[in-house]
Amino acid sequence: SRVFRFRSQAKSDQMLTVIVKFAQVQRACLALYMDPPTRGQPANLDTARLKKKKLARLYHPDVTGGDEGTRAKYEEALNAYSVLEDYNEQLKQVEEL
Repeated sequence: SRVFRFRSQAKSDQMLTVIVKFAQVQRACLALYMDPPTRGQPANLDTARLKKKKLARLYHPDVTGGDEGTRAKYEEALNAYSVLEDYNEQLKQVEEL
């Protein structure tokens, strides 16, 4: 029984590391100029990856000269993609339980 409790505790600890709310997913999709997924469905990471690369090239600090406004948009695009990755991982973990 100790092994079972240890395994279940490890699973719950693993799941609690990243909790992404759906509102965050919607904001991330808006930042990447793409439609948000329906609730409970995974985000299309292929489309998000392409949008992230396009925005990163457009707003990269080396290209724009390090302007603060464009640097913020660059970081926003990178963060939005990581939010979508975390959301998909969270859905995968929920399905496994």
